[in-house]
Amino acid sequence: MYNSVLERWGIAVVALCVLSCSCLVLADNVIGGSTAEEENDLSEPDPEYVIKNVNGSLRIYPRKEIINLIEKPPASPEPQAGEAGNEGGQTNEITASERAMRAAAVKHYKAGIEELNNNNFDRAVEYFNEAAGLASENAQIYRARGKAYAEKKDFALAIEDFTRALTIEPDHEPTLVLRARAWRKTGDYDQAIKDCNHALEINRYSAAAYFNRAAAYCYKGEFDPSLADYSNAIELEVNKASLGWAYYERATVYFNKADYGAALADLKQALMLDPEYAAAYALRAKIYAVQEKYDLAWEDVRHAEALRYTLDQDFVKSLQEIAPLR
Repeated sequence: MYNSVLERWGIAVVALCVLSCSCLVLADNVIGGSTAEEENDLSEPDPEYVIKNVNGSLRIYPRKEIINLIEKPPASPEPQAGEAGNEGGQTNEITASERAMRAAAVKHYKAGIEELNNNNFDRAVEYFNEAAGLASENAQIYRARGKAYAEKKDFALAIEDFTRALTIEPDHEPTLVLRARAWRKTGDYDQAIKDCNHALEINRYSAAAYFNRAAAYCYKGEFDPSLADYSNAIELEVNKASLGWAYYERATVYFNKADYGAALADLKQALMLDPEYAAAYALRAKIYAVQEKYDLAWEDVRHAEALRYTLDQDFVKSLQEIAPLR
């Protein structure tokens, strides 16, 4: 006789836990399903603001100034002293040519950013290719193209471009975090942690770096450091959507450690921040099932289904067998 949904499900809790770190692809690993929104995952939503340490005091800056999701285009340089007015106009002609190339790079870059923001990632890459051909030493172009590759799930190419950008700007914290995400998508969690460590050396108040390092630790099965990093991310995060995501992610780690009370507390926080957080209902249903609170489990299953969440059908079938919905 099966005594619980988990036994009928055929998966031991410990084995399930190692696989259930949701990190970025939430449902695929924890809940066993996915939402359309989560399929298009460059990564977790970036906070609208970040906290920076400026001369020993904390200040809040708009994230667009830090991570540059829509970065200022490469500036066209002004003529250097002594370049204008030379005999024969030869230097002026060279300067004008250079300025024309840079203006063309800016045009292609802006077009690429527009395509990137409109989710036209192939077109974005084409424009960034043109821009990089005209301004090969500009980190912004490589960073933007890396984001486009990451959206296309071409993570090896994304890493190459983030690395090019970091060769030009070695201590650019947001690029380190972007590359950490890409490393994590390729399964290289140690490299992801290394990049997050570097980012935190530059800015110890980077919620995004803590979040990404926590996810990497989770995938490695190192749940205690993962919990610590998610807690730091929660403490630093100021964006409501990202905060709810962080609570959800920490709940998955507590679930991994079979600390169901703490997991339920975090899911409660996530659902307070976003009452339509379908993945949170789905995970909570599993916890209630483990606790043999079947009525509550079914209630959360129905919540998730009403939000068009794709549930783990093996779990639903097992729940139906052991505690038929009345």
